[in-house]
Amino acid sequence: EQSYTNIDVLGILTEVCSYCLSLAFIVVEMRFGVITSGPHFVFYFVNLLCHAVTFKSEVDEYLDNLYPKREEQTLFIMGCSELGLCTLMCFLNCWADKVELKIGLEDTNTCPRIHSSILNRISFSWCTGLVWTGFWKPLSMQHLWDSPSYISSRKIVTDFEEQIQSKNLNPERRVEAKNKKYLNPQPEEAASLNSALFKLFGGKLAFWGLVKSCSDLSQIASPLIMRELMGLVTQDLSNPSTRWKGFLYGSLLLVLGVMNSVLMTQYYEKMMVMGLQVKASLTSTLYKKSIKISSSAKQENSVGEIINLMSVDVSKISDSVPYINFVWTCGVQVLISGFFMYRELGVAALVGLGVLALSVPLHIVTTVLQQRLQTDQMKAKDKRIKMMNGVLNSIKVIKLNAWEPSLILKILKIRKSEVSCLKKGAVLNGIFYALINLSPFLVGFGAFASFLYIFPDQELTAAKMFVVLCYLSLIRIPLAQIPFTIIMVIQASVSIKRINNFLGCDEIDETSIKHEDSEKNDVAIGIENGIFKWRKGDQNILHGITTRIKKGSLTAIIGPVGSGKSSLISAILGEMEVTKGTINTVGKIGYVSQEA
Repeated sequence: EQSYTNIDVLGILTEVCSYCLSLAFIVVEMRFGVITSGPHFVFYFVNLLCHAVTFKSEVDEYLDNLYPKREEQTLFIMGCSELGLCTLMCFLNCWADKVELKIGLEDTNTCPRIHSSILNRISFSWCTGLVWTGFWKPLSMQHLWDSPSYISSRKIVTDFEEQIQSKNLNPERRVEAKNKKYLNPQPEEAASLNSALFKLFGGKLAFWGLVKSCSDLSQIASPLIMRELMGLVTQDLSNPSTRWKGFLYGSLLLVLGVMNSVLMTQYYEKMMVMGLQVKASLTSTLYKKSIKISSSAKQENSVGEIINLMSVDVSKISDSVPYINFVWTCGVQVLISGFFMYRELGVAALVGLGVLALSVPLHIVTTVLQQRLQTDQMKAKDKRIKMMNGVLNSIKVIKLNAWEPSLILKILKIRKSEVSCLKKGAVLNGIFYALINLSPFLVGFGAFASFLYIFPDQELTAAKMFVVLCYLSLIRIPLAQIPFTIIMVIQASVSIKRINNFLGCDEIDETSIKHEDSEKNDVAIGIENGIFKWRKGDQNILHGITTRIKKGSLTAIIGPVGSGKSSLISAILGEMEVTKGTINTVGKIGYVSQEA
């Protein structure tokens, strides 16, 4: 009689519970409209592999028995049926459910990723059509798909504004506080862009950081498997157990390579999309803030500075998103690789790690110098372009006065400094890449030489050398990325502080203007005994302003230069401080500045 152990019973119960949990997940996903499931595909794929291994053993046992009993035949048939069902479930989860209605989209040019299966998303085969179209002819806007609703700027900007909790970033809270008329008002709460970004993107960033760490662990595990596989070469290959281990190690290497490739491609895709979402959120917030800041804030922040915030600073923050997780994953990768090197070579591995540690400051110094040279080169380039624009705009005057030689010398002098920065940058790039390429050789030489000197009686086998060289090759990449990542994160933090300072600027007081509409009153804009000034502490600019502009009328303000025509328009728009009097406007106001 066949007996069952506790492990067999536990395995059966675990399998039953997993199927029940899978059924529950299917019900939940159907309610939320999920058309393809990654966890289900992974579950049934792993389930198929496990059943295939056990089925191989059952087949061998069944064939070895020349006269199987009826019970054994029944178990064999049930095993075949179970393997067939697992194969069918895995095959069905390779396809996405058919969707009749478009999900959250109002247009017809839907992105095919929405309706693609999990395999298509992993392999990016859903964009194959666009790649072939771009191969045969130039792409235009009509060939591009519309952004899915879950990553559209409309949704992400709305979510980002909801996450902003600071008084400086929330006009409704500021107006509510002002209406309470505190006798001793407290200073406004400082803007906190960090908290808003963390609440919206922190969870996703941490999750994909774990995904990247799994990819790094798959890279670290590969040399260990290769070491075991090299050890099988010296054993008897005719032994079934040895061949079984060889197939197992080879399969593990294939699985780890595929897993590393899939995880890293998915990581970079999600991080690039997140970077675009951060860029859209910050750009929209800065634009909305720029049209609401008060006149005093406009004097402190010029149009050029605001444009730099929207272009340069926002780009630095969005570009740093994919590399934020590198700050800790690279360190973990170096520490784990160093541990396995220490396990292979002992104390001698510390010599190699010491050489690596000495190379890190050199990488940081060269990277900092490169950033400084790039800044100087951009300043010289801006100065040269500014002078060239001035020369082209005043070319008639320059020709009449024969100023060409002197201006040519000035432009060449600026160009010479620009070319000098480019040459120095090229030299630093050569030094940087030379350090990256020489580091593994120096580290390997130091580690192996120290091993032979410290342990002269021990044999330095090919397996040990192979494992150590593999880990040295793995360490080389994160060590080169750490300085670059640190600099990018520092630049992003500086940009966040700059944007925080701008978002903390004073806004136009929306409560200074009334919007009362009455059917008996035909006045569109009314001012009663208005006294206005530009900002607190300044002298009053406009005195005793009383006017009524009727609905549907055409009104012109006429006066000499400096009489206050533009100031009166700014007062109606609410851009000036109301010292005394009231302003009432009905309906919406459209304004075209004379500087537009």
